[in-house]
Amino acid sequence: MLTEEFYYFFDKPYNHVFINTNDQDIIRDITIYIDGIIDRPFYDTFINHYGEPNSIQIIDEIKPISKGVGDFNEDLEKRFISTKEGAFEDKPLYMLWNKKHYQIKILLKHRTSKTEITFRLPTNTF
Repeated sequence: MLTEEFYYFFDKPYNHVFINTNDQDIIRDITIYIDGIIDRPFYDTFINHYGEPNSIQIIDEIKPISKGVGDFNEDLEKRFISTKEGAFEDKPLYMLWNKKHYQIKILLKHRTSKTEITFRLPTNTF
């Protein structure tokens, strides 16, 4: 019998965590996968703990770049997505926190109803 054990992050259940390490087994980043899109109470609790995000990016425009057929005869479309600053109420694509010793990215996958929260050491690109 397969059972799934859930853990909680600010009262949102999750059961998948991905830990990425370098060649010396030093942790580069940790990603928590949450089923569903985070809501306002979660966001408020999160910013009470980590502060306001440095950036909240919402989708500005989606432009098709190319179309094709894949190996399994499925239709494929490559798209360019441009973003702009927005607010939590605007259904963001992602939010970024740049702290002195770490960075956080919350990616909201509205189409599949998934949220990914990644914590990592600071770098120039996220």
